Amino acid sequence: MAEKFARLDAVKIGLAAGIVTAICSALTILCSLVGMFPGYTELAIPWLEGIYGFVGFSVSPLGIVLGAVYSGIDVFIFTWLLALIYNKII
Repeated sequence: MAEKFARLDAVKIGLAAGIVTAICSALTILCSLVGMFPGYTELAIPWLEGIYGFVGFSVSPLGIVLGAVYSGIDVFIFTWLLALIYNKII
């Protein structure tokens, strides 16, 4: 009665997660620039600055691009590795 689990395409799942994260990061920074959702961005922006501040992230138009790119790359790599590990386990 062994169940067969489907293998994951590590690149596709990594890209999907990376793109969603990049969009969410960009929206968070954009909302802070226009002053929307002040309570949320007061928590999120220092967190993003703590992670990506050393590579030039800031609350600015360029910061939106840098934050989105760096967070998207990080999540792509992390999700890609998780999918590879999952595929080795099954």
